[in-house]
Amino acid sequence: MTTKYVVKEKKTKKLKEPMIDYYPTGSEVFFIRDILEKYPEAIMKEKELEKKVKDKVSKEHLEQILKYFQHTNQIIYSKKGITYIHPATKKLKDIIKKGIVYGRN
Repeated sequence: MTTKYVVKEKKTKKLKEPMIDYYPTGSEVFFIRDILEKYPEAIMKEKELEKKVKDKVSKEHLEQILKYFQHTNQIIYSKKGITYIHPATKKLKDIIKKGIVYGRN
């Protein structure tokens, strides 16, 4: 007599990003954008941004807003920090003027 074993596999879904209860409001997105636009230097550290908005925007919302800005090419992350590069900014135009042109003789 042979015995058969049945092995049941657990089906679990692993989410790429944790789910949140609600999403950031438009006013929070504009608030963060205004802070990044008005920052006098080109690079702002993420911790510094968190300190400026800690009473008005939660950390989870800030992370989502920064992901959105990065996805829409409004900011660049570097080792030094965050740079706001929306095409209408004067900072981007100045960076382009100071940049090196490759391919010209």
